[in-house]
Amino acid sequence: MYVLPEARGQGIARALMDAALAWARGRGCAKVKLHSTPMAVPVYEKLGFHVGVVKPGDTDFPTMWLDF
Repeated sequence: MYVLPEARGQGIARALMDAALAWARGRGCAKVKLHSTPMAVPVYEKLGFHVGVVKPGDTDFPTMWLDF
């Protein structure tokens, strides 16, 4: 997911993720996994995601999880 800098702060990322997570829940998914840029980690943490185990080579794009 990417939101243009000039469009940030308007709830667009939240709306996109809410729709994606609702879609996943509706299909019976138990968890969601994503890779994030370090700058976006706080955005996903606000949505309930947590950073998984950091492995060598994962530092540029941390793996994040959300359990339903």
